[in-house]
Amino acid sequence: MSKADQPPRPERSNTPQDLVQAAARAGAQLPPAITISTQIAMQQQSGPLPPPEILKKYNEIDPGMALQIVNMAKDEANHRRKMEAEVMLIQGRDQISQRRSELLGQIFGLLIALAGIGGSVYEAAHGAQLAATALVSATLIAIVSAFILGRQALLKLKEQDFKHQRDIQSQLAGDESTK
Repeated sequence: MSKADQPPRPERSNTPQDLVQAAARAGAQLPPAITISTQIAMQQQSGPLPPPEILKKYNEIDPGMALQIVNMAKDEANHRRKMEAEVMLIQGRDQISQRRSELLGQIFGLLIALAGIGGSVYEAAHGAQLAATALVSATLIAIVSAFILGRQALLKLKEQDFKHQRDIQSQLAGDESTK
């Protein structure tokens, strides 16, 4: 018999459902079906205290544990506030000290400039014009360079202070996020 003379074969499917159905039609005993399921749960929490349901479970395990956890959170919050207040106090003292130092620097700079100019006027009045010119030039150069270099140092100091404060704030924010 040639292929053309043969009756068409039914299409076979190899899917698991088709195989199970074919085995059932043939009268085969099949094992019970196994069902596998996966459940994923996620809970996010922020703040120093766990949710009330968790606190209740802690209390069921050990009576009074929830109160201890709440008290620990209160103590931690009080400690954090105290530390922040101390940091603010220290920063305020540093600013006052820095302003005092700047003022003293300006006063002493003025006294040195006046002494230099007064000395050059005295020399010029007593016939030493070349020395007076050199002294006044040196005084002016010193004043101008002090202003320029002092300004650059002040800007650099402020930039370092800004970076330091930003680091402290990020550390405090990191500490709060871990609670």
